[in-house]
This record gives sequence, C-alpha cells and structure tokens, in this order.
Amino acid sequence: FSRCVVGINISLEGPSWAGASVALTNVVTNKVIYCKDFGIEIGEDEWDFCSTLPEAIVADRGELEGYNIESLISAFGIKILNTASYRGDFKSIIERYFSTLTQYTKPFMPGAIKSQYRERGEQDYRLSATLDLEQFTRIIIKCVLYHNNHHYLKNYVRSEDMIADGVEPIPRLIWEWGIVNRTGKLRTMDEDLLKLNL
Repeated sequence: FSRCVVGINISLEGPSWAGASVALTNVVTNKVIYCKDFGIEIGEDEWDFCSTLPEAIVADRGELEGYNIESLISAFGIKILNTASYRGDFKSIIERYFSTLTQYTKPFMPGAIKSQYRERGEQDYRLSATLDLEQFTRIIIKCVLYHNNHHYLKNYVRSEDMIADGVEPIPRLIWEWGIVNRTGKLRTMDEDLLKLNL
C-alpha cells in the first residue's frame, strides 16, 4: 500500500530460509538501534514507524514455502501468499525496487559488474571491489531511508480521500495516512518471540 521498505537482510548467501528469517526479524527490529550498529543516526520517525508484522506476506514460491514457515503461520496467524512460479509480475513492486536500488547504487560501487560479458584483456571487475559487507549494508540502509522518507512515487495512484487530505505520494506519508484512515492488522511483536518462532 505505502511502498515502504520495512525490513532488509544483506548477506553473502543466496536465497534461503535463513536469509528470509533474518529479513523478517529485521521487520520488527528497532531500526534506531539497528542503524546505530552501522554508524547511522536516525530518529524513530525515519524508519522505526513501520516495525510491525503484517496480516499477510506475498512470496514467490521460494524461501517462504515448506515446513519452516509453519510455526510463524500458526503462532501469529500470518497468511503466506505464494505467487505462481516465474511470475515476478505478480509482485512487481518489490521486483522493480531491486532494479531501482541497483540503478541508484551501481554507478558508485567499486567492483560493480558493468556488463554481462567482459572484453578480452579487460580488467577483472572483482579486483576493483573495495567494500566490505558492513560498508555495503550502510549504503543500502541509506538508500532505504531515502526511499521511505523522500522518494516521490510519481506513478502512485492515490485515492480521492488521499488527495483531499493532501497526502503526497511519499512512502512514509502514505504509511502514516493509511494507519489513521485505513484498517490493517499490523501487530507490534517482541523480536525474541519472532526469532523463536522462525
């Protein structure tokens, strides 16, 4: 609804249940403390406003399919809605954000892959890489903070009452308006209890 990024996980492993668990845990993590661990000072209104569990999670028949997710479903009543295989268009908002994130960060990343194939004799891009995982995470956090608080969603279709209330199509403003004017089954959750069920 709001297009807010509510949780992240930056790691070296490929798609897995462990990675999805860390991302889901990050959703309820206190973001002020999380950002402080990476040397970024934020106020609670910058990212911690959305530290709640949803009623449903849309996934893509990958990490959130199988028996691992069952305890989360039974403990918190969260619905897992898996899309059809090879249908990224069914969750196009998140798929597009991955591309947008790459578009904003890639030109400034040392060691980024410029093209799929290298010319013979061209320098190996991997030898130019200088960022460690913590530095890369810091960059992604700053991108998320910008997206949530300042990114103007020019193609977002606002409802008549949103327009009447003067809500700009910025994710945090949409979120705040939605909490007041729309119903939702968002729940604040203890991080340790979520970890136990994951």
